[in-house]
Amino acid sequence: MDSKNFTLFIVLVIVMVAVVTLNLQGHGIVIGEQGRPIIREPFTAEDYSISIEADGIRVSLSDEVLEEYKGNYLSVHAYDSDDAYFAIFKRITGKEIEITVDEIPSFQVTFKENKVANIDKPERADTFYQILKDAINQSRDYGLGRCLLGRQCIQSCPVNAIKLIRDDTKEGKGRIIPEIEYTKCILDGKCANVCPTHLTVLDKTK
Repeated sequence: MDSKNFTLFIVLVIVMVAVVTLNLQGHGIVIGEQGRPIIREPFTAEDYSISIEADGIRVSLSDEVLEEYKGNYLSVHAYDSDDAYFAIFKRITGKEIEITVDEIPSFQVTFKENKVANIDKPERADTFYQILKDAINQSRDYGLGRCLLGRQCIQSCPVNAIKLIRDDTKEGKGRIIPEIEYTKCILDGKCANVCPTHLTVLDKTK
């Protein structure tokens, strides 16, 4: 490439970068690093306990969980024998979440490998009480989680760097979390800013 063509090439690259930047800014996307988004650790046995009783389910919360989430929603989930995830969302008003024997799940989630494939209203008539009771008896995953399946994190990401996955770690108990592709992430913080339960937060030290 001679010097004339090389100069033209450099000018074209500069123009392209400027056009992309202006286009992103024109769509309300702020170019600037706010911090590295990270996923919070799962709730632990010190944070909550779940018991099955004759009249329903009791989820007892620690003072710390109550303080952070009072007035907001959390998700109680359990898996069935087909490895489908069932969740019921509950507003936190006190130290106990109560789920009656006749309440149905809020959503049913199916997976392709460990990635969320579909989020739908439940296809089956089983109550959440029965699904959770079976999960406990059959040693399937269940627990308390922060993801409310709204997918705001995915919708807010301007570079398509997020997907929802099943947390297959022992501590995760099958909870659903965002998975962030950091090679794409531009660290703009939008995903953390829209998360209503602060499952995704910003690590500004990175």
